[in-house]
Amino acid sequence: MEVVDGQRLARLEPSARFEIDFGIDFDDPAIGVQSIRIAPTPRAFLAELAECRTFCLAEEIEAMRAAGLARGGTLDNAVVVEAGRVLNPGGLRRPDEFVRHKALDAVGDLGLAAAPIVGRYVGRRSGHEMTNRVLRALAGRPDAWRIETAAPARIAA
Repeated sequence: MEVVDGQRLARLEPSARFEIDFGIDFDDPAIGVQSIRIAPTPRAFLAELAECRTFCLAEEIEAMRAAGLARGGTLDNAVVVEAGRVLNPGGLRRPDEFVRHKALDAVGDLGLAAAPIVGRYVGRRSGHEMTNRVLRALAGRPDAWRIETAAPARIAA
């Protein structure tokens, strides 16, 4: 299942496990081109994604606040980029924090599906809207998916 909008792409494809394959490409050199491919098991989610903050360009903040968004946004919980530099005093938590946050968003968005997804999500220049669109497309094509009963998961301590 695939949704394309210009250079943005969101695709769900077969895989034996849940995987995220995400790529971003921003004009601002502080963000640039980044990619990640991860199987977000509970352990990997905690170790690789959970600490990665949302981000925005400084020039977008006023418009977001005027639209009633980013009300609780601070440099403690969001990364702000301006003219090729990160404004947060402590910098980034990881060199590729931007794409890791996008992968984190995808995990959350895909968690809103009617059941867990066993497959690979591919996102290119994607975000919440594109993930929502590919899930809606999938829901509209019952011949493209099936529900299977799985053995109970065992999570190591």
